[in-house]
Amino acid sequence: MTQIDITPLKTALSSKAILITEAKERELYRRDLGELPSWFEGALFNIMPDLVVQPAAAEDVAQTVKFASSNGLAVLARGCSSWGFGGSIPVKGGIVIDFSPFSAILGVDKDRRAVRVQAGARWTDIDDHLSAHGLTLKTYSSSKFTTVGGWLATGGIGINSFAFGPVKNHVLEIVVVTGDGQLRRLSPADHDFKYFFETEGQIGLIVEVLLSARERPAGSFPYLFQFESLKSTFDFINKVSNSGAKPTHIGYIDGDYIAQTNRTRGESIVAEKPSVLIHFDLALSEGEKERMLALENDATLTDEFKARYLWHERLFTMMIKRLGPKILAGESYMPVSNSAALVERVKRIGKSFGTRVSFEGHMSGPGEIVLMSFFLSGEKEKLRYLFHMALSGMIGKLGLNMGGRPYGLGIWNSAFAPEKYGEKELKEYLSFKKETDPKSTLNPAKWLDSKKKGLLLSRVLFSRVFFGGGMDLLIAFSPLVGLLAKASKAKRGSGLSEMSGMERAALICSRCGSCVKVCPAYLATRDERVTARSKLELVRRLMAKEKIGQDQAERVFLCMHCKACEKICQNELHLTEVWDELEERLKSIYGWPKEALEEFVASVEASKEYEEILDQPFLRRPS
Repeated sequence: MTQIDITPLKTALSSKAILITEAKERELYRRDLGELPSWFEGALFNIMPDLVVQPAAAEDVAQTVKFASSNGLAVLARGCSSWGFGGSIPVKGGIVIDFSPFSAILGVDKDRRAVRVQAGARWTDIDDHLSAHGLTLKTYSSSKFTTVGGWLATGGIGINSFAFGPVKNHVLEIVVVTGDGQLRRLSPADHDFKYFFETEGQIGLIVEVLLSARERPAGSFPYLFQFESLKSTFDFINKVSNSGAKPTHIGYIDGDYIAQTNRTRGESIVAEKPSVLIHFDLALSEGEKERMLALENDATLTDEFKARYLWHERLFTMMIKRLGPKILAGESYMPVSNSAALVERVKRIGKSFGTRVSFEGHMSGPGEIVLMSFFLSGEKEKLRYLFHMALSGMIGKLGLNMGGRPYGLGIWNSAFAPEKYGEKELKEYLSFKKETDPKSTLNPAKWLDSKKKGLLLSRVLFSRVFFGGGMDLLIAFSPLVGLLAKASKAKRGSGLSEMSGMERAALICSRCGSCVKVCPAYLATRDERVTARSKLELVRRLMAKEKIGQDQAERVFLCMHCKACEKICQNELHLTEVWDELEERLKSIYGWPKEALEEFVASVEASKEYEEILDQPFLRRPS
């Protein structure tokens, strides 16, 4: 990249688009929610982007892709990068297009019950905006802080998917940029429309979306059913989904998951049993409740408070990271009929590893559920962390072996693309990519890359034979592998209790990106180094005794202490206290940047965006 003249790109972009070239800023785009050992990443990939572009218009995205294609560079789309399977991290360097500031809600058509948004818009902002028009989203991600483009590109099954299906069913129009730099506007009537969903930015980059909405219901009525066995739990889910009842959402919540949720709150609020959380827009009558209870003998219905408590917590799955400091995960579409057996098998293997694996799930329609597993870990115990990474792969492969298919692929599940899409559909995708992205510019070297040049070691490691066969071998010998994993546990844990609040926060941070868009300093500077996510990454570097430059240290002080990041944090970190501690640490080394700080405060306080931020509903927890 250093040998390529970026002047033509600068000239082609609109005046408000931003190019990020400085290395310390580009480093922030090397990670997603997952965490791999640095030596492991370095051996397999080039995860450092050469350039980051923050577009201000759809044409900026098209011009960036054209420039990259003509210069043999990769292009990767990034929202808040809250998925942990490698789909939104570079593997060949290149250009990252950061859609997080490209987040405008362009308008609501109340007659059509539709809202037009840019790809970086977050689900919580859209729903808040729709509320003023008496509308609401049909379905949304289990983290409403993720971006529209990101969720459409990776999954689309979440809250209310039982009633309304995947989110792609509610897209009335998309604007996309293909790998040859063409800007296209497509509707469901167009043949090519289907190629841009769940293909993880490898066929095209979603730039703008017109979403169908619905009338906002007058009420919200969650009901929590608990059971004594996993078999009864999933039998109940099957029976409810075929009973003729009309819930918007049916979710599975594991007893271990509830236990972890209770621990984060410091009290036992809900009994730690296998549970089903069902949501209706209208309250059930006593007779309807009795009929649902009669579907399964050992079903019990909790009181309303517990149901509403877990319904509130549905959007904060990353909260359990406070117990970690890391979460590793697996996710699969599963037949409900096989789900109890999968959960039981995974829990046995997890126990052999000395690890407690928890589950939650969302019904995607009658007979099928997206099951997501979580377990706590920490990269400070390096050998044990490698065993845990293997366990994540084993969980995914077990899902396939037991009749499931991958929910997402990214890098780690790329060997299983045929199971996700089917051989025929996969061939269609490959053919369309060759036609529209002949140089494999978009998100290359992943499952849909027909060229797959370079990165030989990673291609071998994540191949169907090596990765799939290796996971099957580990599953077959899981008792022995588990013993080795237990033996790898350090005598002392992660050391969280011995760390300062600043250091604990840095390890617990999920890097979900929720803090970025609400930060007045970021809105004023468009420099992500001033955001909470970046400052906690800097703390990590301090912990690793890396040298911090004067310029980076000064960025830390460009903070209004407005608590916007703290109020929106999924992990409920006490960030204002962290900033006090971090600033004191840096002030002792670099001094107080008085002039820069005064100039910054004056510019932010004079902006309308600052006042608007402080009055936004996203600073309040959703109900």
